[in-house]
Amino acid sequence: MKKIISIVAILLFMGLFTAGAEERSNNISIGYGLMNADGDFGSQGTLTSPWFKNSAALRIGAFILYREADLWTPYYGIKAGLLGGSFMISADIRLYGEGGVVFVFPSSHFDNDPLVIGGYGHFGFEFFPGGQNSNFSEYIELGSHGIGAQAEGLSGSPIYMNGFASTVGLRLYF
Repeated sequence: MKKIISIVAILLFMGLFTAGAEERSNNISIGYGLMNADGDFGSQGTLTSPWFKNSAALRIGAFILYREADLWTPYYGIKAGLLGGSFMISADIRLYGEGGVVFVFPSSHFDNDPLVIGGYGHFGFEFFPGGQNSNFSEYIELGSHGIGAQAEGLSGSPIYMNGFASTVGLRLYF
């Protein structure tokens, strides 16, 4: 927990140095999204560092998903990743890719493991309705998770959180 608080503090401190940036869309941001991961529905919150040279950033996030195949049992996770992207020349749309590590804390109701670690990757499309100096954006992310988690507590030990994932949401810039 101390490491997470330290990372958040560092990202916020880095954001102070970009507060006067010409384009607000390159500053530190927080986001909220609805997500679907291999059929499990949930939500996530994210914190993104300022964009370095308008092309790279760091992101951490936390999510809660509900296991559809097990009476909507909740499970939790944390993501940490690196983003790379740029704005389209003709529009106020940022295209980006993100990849990183995901830590899943499954429910003991369907999985015997206390922690499952894997990776994720996706492509994102971020729309700035008010232009690049806007303080908010809407986004869509499409990609996948690869963690190899199995629900040993369910018949047939099906895999979960492994495969296609999508997220839609709103991001606020400071």
